[in-house]
This record gives sequence, C-alpha cells and structure tokens, in this order.
Amino acid sequence: MTTREPLNKRVPAPAVVPALPDAAAGVPLTWRAARRDDATGLHRLISAAERWDSPDEHTGAEAVSLALTAENLDLVRDAVVGLDAGGTPIAYGTARLSSAPVPVTDGRAVEVALDGVVHPRLRRRGIGTRLLRWQQARGLQILAGSPLPLSAMLTTSTRATNVGDLALYRQEGFRPVRRWLKLDRSLEVPIPHRLAPTRVRVTRLKRGLSEPTRVALNAAFETHWGFAPLERSEWRAAGRLPENAPRLSRVAVAGSGRRSDPRRVVGFVLTETSATVDGTRIGRLGAVGVIPTWRGTGLATTLLTETLRAMRRAGLERVVLDVDAENPSGAVGIYTHLGFREADRAVTYARTF
Repeated sequence: MTTREPLNKRVPAPAVVPALPDAAAGVPLTWRAARRDDATGLHRLISAAERWDSPDEHTGAEAVSLALTAENLDLVRDAVVGLDAGGTPIAYGTARLSSAPVPVTDGRAVEVALDGVVHPRLRRRGIGTRLLRWQQARGLQILAGSPLPLSAMLTTSTRATNVGDLALYRQEGFRPVRRWLKLDRSLEVPIPHRLAPTRVRVTRLKRGLSEPTRVALNAAFETHWGFAPLERSEWRAAGRLPENAPRLSRVAVAGSGRRSDPRRVVGFVLTETSATVDGTRIGRLGAVGVIPTWRGTGLATTLLTETLRAMRRAGLERVVLDVDAENPSGAVGIYTHLGFREADRAVTYARTF
C-alpha cells in the first residue's frame, strides 16, 4: 500500500484566486460572493441553462436554496456569482469539499466538487474558462488545508454530448474518471410482477421509516464511487423538497420487531416527480439500493416493480434515473431487464493529486 504525504504538504495551492472577467460580449460584469438571498436569481439562471442543455432536467427553487446552505460550503470563500449591469446573475460557481473522503477505484479520496453555470446567451465568451480557473484555484486551497494522507481530486461533470464542456475540461488538465447513464422507461409498457422475498415487507416511505432508510442508504452505497454519507441534517433538509414523492417511494422492512430481531430497512427506491418543458409528467428514481446482506435475493427488482406500478397509478407517463455505468452491483442489467433504455450519458472529469 502506497504511503502518501498529507495533502497540506503535497497540494500546490495558489496564494490568491485569479481575477474574473469584468466584461463579456459588451456586457459589463461584476463578481461577488454568493449569498443565501441569491436563490431566486440563481434559480432563474439554472432554469435557463437547463432549458438549453437538458430539457428533461428541472431543478426546483427550494433545491437551489438548499444548495446555498449546504455543509462544507463557505459562501464567502467557496461560491461566486457574476452579475450583469442590472444585477441579474449570469454566472455562478462553487468549490465544495465532500463531507468525508469518498470511495474511488483505488481506495478513498478527498474530493472538492466544482459546480458552475453560465447563462446560454453569454457562452463562448471566455466566462466559463475564467470561472473554472477560479474554481480550481479555490479547490486547491481547500485541498491544501487537509492533513489527510490520501489521494485527492477536483471533479466536475457534464453531458457526454456537451463538446464545449469536454474540450474545456481537457484543456484544463481534467480527465474522464466515471461515466453515468440516464435511463428512461415508458410507464405505458407492461410492468412485470415480482413477489417479495420471504421475511420482508414492502411499504411506502413513512415518516417513522425515514431515519432507518437513511441508515440503509448509507450502507448500500458505502463503497460506491464518489459517495459521501448523508448526515441527518442533510437528509432531513432534502426530504422537505417539494419534488420528493414519499408516497411513491418504496422501502423493504425486515425483522420481527423483537429485541433480538429489530425491524430495519434493507432496501429502498426513493422517488421524485416533475414535469418536462412540454408538460409531460415524469417520475425520477433518485436512489435505488439494497444493503449488502440482502443482495442477490431479487429484492431490488421487487422494489422497482412496486414503485413503477405506484407511479403509473399516480398518472405519471415516464420514469427516468441516473446510474453509474460501472456499477458493480449489476444495477444496469436489472434496469435493462425491466424495460429501461439509455437516453443520455454524462461524464465526471477530475484532476487528481
């Protein structure tokens, strides 16, 4: 096993972050630290970008507000907003440290995720390049503050067809490290029936099962590439987002309830609902997992078919999900068997240290 020096002795962090452009395409720009009261303007910016980049995606206003209160994100130092002459946000970027070292191919790594957006009408003007360089510099400063003797990475993601982003990432020294599939299924197609394994009960996600479901989610994804455990506060805040659909979500509960055999969540499908720009009502499978000791029992298929039927009864027309193309649990095969088909791809790029 390779012994590494601590990151604070190894990562070359700049003393200051680079300046951001003061104009683009004749539009004067000003930059400042992000604030919580930017949520409305940033939601408009993100929505404009999604309409251009990914019409099926829709980030809600509450999700934007939640992102501005995320743990490990210092708005003063880690988030920047670019404003036009009228004070409207036209660009936004963050550099956020993961809550814990995340699993990667060869162990665990300290991750700083770089997330940014530029309004479509001002793209190809150099704003994105300058913003990404600002994010990288801030990300390196964050990594250089860590005493951990681990590998580290700056990460960012985009659709596999976004040639502009891909070219920029390669230019800046990033390389592809993970690929993700967006799968799609019509709910008009027949849904197979699958009985639950013995000793387990499938039910919708109820309030009393929320914390056991968080525990199960962390256990199910503990070794999945890039996964950071969800803390209680983060889980509860995310659970209040209006797009969440607990009545359509399904969890598998095992155990008799006796002290020697307590009830516990051993599998789950967590869902959301939204509408596309053309008004199509769709469901999204936000997380699908089974804890390690219950894998290979057919439980994932049972949970998925129960969820799909609940979505169809609710009048939804399609269901989508994102999955790691290299998922070691065989998830892609399960989804394909249930009628899901690839609709898009995304790629995570990284600079590693």
